[in-house]
Amino acid sequence: MQLKKKFVAFTDKDIPVSDTGIKVKEMISLLKGNKYENDLLKSLEIESIKEEFISIPGARTALSKLNAVDRDYKKIDHEASYRSLGFDSSRKRKEEFAIVFDGVADEDEKITALPIYSARTDFFEKMNGMDKYASQLFSKDLSSIVYANLDLLQKDSKATKKKEKFRLLKEIETGSFFLRAIVSSSYRNYDNKVALFVALISLHKSSKASGSTFRISNFEYSESYVRIYFESDRSVQLSNFGEVTQMIEVSNDEIKNRALNFKCLLKISYYDKNEMIEGEIIAKPQTTGKYSILRITHGQNVETAIKMLKDISKVDSVTNSVFEDAKSISEIDKPDFIRDLVKRKIEGARVEELKDHKNAMIRELETKVTNMYGLLKLFNKLNLVTDDPEVKEYLRYLFYDALSKRIV
Repeated sequence: MQLKKKFVAFTDKDIPVSDTGIKVKEMISLLKGNKYENDLLKSLEIESIKEEFISIPGARTALSKLNAVDRDYKKIDHEASYRSLGFDSSRKRKEEFAIVFDGVADEDEKITALPIYSARTDFFEKMNGMDKYASQLFSKDLSSIVYANLDLLQKDSKATKKKEKFRLLKEIETGSFFLRAIVSSSYRNYDNKVALFVALISLHKSSKASGSTFRISNFEYSESYVRIYFESDRSVQLSNFGEVTQMIEVSNDEIKNRALNFKCLLKISYYDKNEMIEGEIIAKPQTTGKYSILRITHGQNVETAIKMLKDISKVDSVTNSVFEDAKSISEIDKPDFIRDLVKRKIEGARVEELKDHKNAMIRELETKVTNMYGLLKLFNKLNLVTDDPEVKEYLRYLFYDALSKRIV
């Protein structure tokens, strides 16, 4: 039993020509059922703009994709103490370890949930920090000792009396259950649909104020995470090899504390011999720093979160900072040195970071380059090696570190 699909993506090439945007009032469905629906509608003054059209191509497609997730998965926040949990001791390997929950809403019987992502590690760590110990026991075919320890902790540890909130996923097609995360009591459900709603409304208002236009160029999502790339019509030429374009990433993690993030990215396009755009790369720093526009966490109340949305006005000043970085990158005089840095970094990368694409990327990086055009074209080839959104994200961080000469 495993989660059917994790990350999927679509790009502007997958967006129908007819998807030129969406009316504000049509987007209100994104908030349906959310505890903070009325607060968000009131704070964002939706009533006064509900008849307006958000001219962001791809908006309607994005909405339909997130609505489809709800048809695939049911999300359940279940409160229970560790003492009330059960375990299936017939599962001998750590990857098979599952937790039995009783009294889950709308379920007549006990359900068995397989922990996914980091949920298994988090669970064992909360059980007296036994993750490493449990891993060793499972690896030595000593699972019976793991279950004996869990049983003793449930009986004797005071900490196991405390109730926790468990985020469960029910896969509609198979009826399988998964434990997605253990969330804090102060957790506020700013989910992916809230993120899309807030992003489109905020950029719509920004567009009206600045005159810039936006479109969705890339959209990556899973059942609990979303990453949206909005590209504007604002760009600056770089030397004689290309241009840098304003791009804003809006991401949201329904589980981790970082929640809703707006930040600028570095999108560099390079020209062919006729000075037409031939290809492009996207780069971004792993630590947001000066590229950050605003950040809302799951621990912040709605009033604070809405106030922070006013920081969207920082988008142009942050973009100017990104453009300055791009200009300095365009002055790189030893592009082959950068190529070699990236090659060495990929050679040393862990298998799970690059999946099964590592060797293909190393082969591409054998090609020496003599100018920035050649370097950017090579980086673009690395991007084309994979369609995996997580591997592409690894490359975006790597490109930024390489171009800003931060890797050794």
